[in-house]
Amino acid sequence: MASDPRAATSFLQLRITLRGLNPPVWRRLLIPEHITLGRLHDVIQAVVGWTDEHLHQFTIRGRQYGEAREGALQFSTTATALTLSAFALREHEGFFYVYDFNAWWH
Repeated sequence: MASDPRAATSFLQLRITLRGLNPPVWRRLLIPEHITLGRLHDVIQAVVGWTDEHLHQFTIRGRQYGEAREGALQFSTTATALTLSAFALREHEGFFYVYDFNAWWH
């Protein structure tokens, strides 16, 4: 009998906090550790209520990752293929997600 591959999936708990707002706005998520940054972007858009109309980037350990779009910022590594598990994040280690480079939501 083959085992269910989803049963072995580990999860990460993320706390997403929108910076600079009072009162604070935040969400707590449980996500599979093998989620790609591109998919995490989709999840963040849904839980915050944004509509994916603007560019975005992740900054993890000082390096920027994002989606390559024609005429837009270019990144050395696109977010569509890279997984969070590739970073071997430590407990309480943070990283940044920026959405809409005009409004500069962190």
